[in-house]
Amino acid sequence: MVFGSTTDGVIAEATGFSNDVWIYDTQDGGQTWAVQQLALPGPPNTQTTPQLVWMRSGTLIITVALQAGGTYQLSSQNAGQRWTP
Repeated sequence: MVFGSTTDGVIAEATGFSNDVWIYDTQDGGQTWAVQQLALPGPPNTQTTPQLVWMRSGTLIITVALQAGGTYQLSSQNAGQRWTP
């Protein structure tokens, strides 16, 4: 979990049940959460958790380790509402 401000926060989760990363974001300090399910290019490595970094520039980055090796990275410019690979 990472918060970029007192109101904007994000949680990311990847499991072995699907080739997706689940992203939960809040814009009201955690009172309510929205969920997004984004496809990964392959199964996630369930031995690691997705890494979250909120840059000073405002960019939010999620890095997910893949079972086949390597990582997959997503970024958001709007506090986790929309993501791009």
